[in-house]
Amino acid sequence: MLGNFYSDNTGYNAKQLNIQSGTMGESVAFESFKFGTYTVSSDDQTAGTVSIDTKITVGGFIVQVYRNGKLLGSYNVSASGTTITVASNDPDDKLTNGDVIYWFAFVNN
Repeated sequence: MLGNFYSDNTGYNAKQLNIQSGTMGESVAFESFKFGTYTVSSDDQTAGTVSIDTKITVGGFIVQVYRNGKLLGSYNVSASGTTITVASNDPDDKLTNGDVIYWFAFVNN
């Protein structure tokens, strides 16, 4: 790449951000994985399950569920097609309105 690139110690200048964003948008890596958060709703709590459409065919995943900042361990996670499904595993510790699900999915090439 040609050009004058510099940092002003407060972050990247606009020219750098434009170039980096353009580069990242073309990266195969970003087409190979997706990630995000999902906040459990009262409807999800009633159903006892959450389905998250990742927009990619899931080959593998990492999921963590937090309640009030505490990591929970009593849930089942599965994937089919583009969807990750999170369900309560322990009848005493069900998915609850406000729980936050952090998810990371990747394709298996």
